[in-house]
Amino acid sequence: MLNEIKKYALDGFINEKESSVISPQGLEINIRAEINFLNIRGSINDSDFIEHAEAVFQQTLPLDFNTFSVGEHHIYWLAPDEWLVVTDHDLKPIVQKISPKIDLYVTNQTGGYTQLILQGNSVRSLLSKGCTLDISEKKFLIGQCAQTGLGKAGILLALTDSSPTFNIIVRRSFAEYVGLWLKQCGNEFGVNFTHKH
Repeated sequence: MLNEIKKYALDGFINEKESSVISPQGLEINIRAEINFLNIRGSINDSDFIEHAEAVFQQTLPLDFNTFSVGEHHIYWLAPDEWLVVTDHDLKPIVQKISPKIDLYVTNQTGGYTQLILQGNSVRSLLSKGCTLDISEKKFLIGQCAQTGLGKAGILLALTDSSPTFNIIVRRSFAEYVGLWLKQCGNEFGVNFTHKH
């Protein structure tokens, strides 16, 4: 029987004794545990769907490709008919608000994803080592998101502010790989993993 049970993905990265010394160019990587993920689908050509979805989630859906909206939740555009809701809120009361008369379909993805928040002056330098996108300041803007690759893992990448701060959402099965990739490739800058509920 295992003495320690992982409560969330990447818990082995929290406060590691061998963590690098953080330089002024260093990186803070915050592991967001205990948040929920909900995949939603519907047609952007269906005004009833749009109106109902925005009433259920109490914020606008991002309708422009590769954008996200911030309010009670983070809602990421994934495709013309698909979004990912990332939230601290309990999903059950949210889902209960959905009318069966509206073509709004949801799938709870909470067990399948992990979110990392990367912040620091060297974030772009680190990500550019393995990201397939051009994430330079003039190309990847605040409020944009994109499904892309990081090393050998598929991720959803979003830029939330100018510090810069990036959100990375990765499937749980690839979370440890991404954590190791960030740690090893970010060693020259200094990387500190933290955990936020």
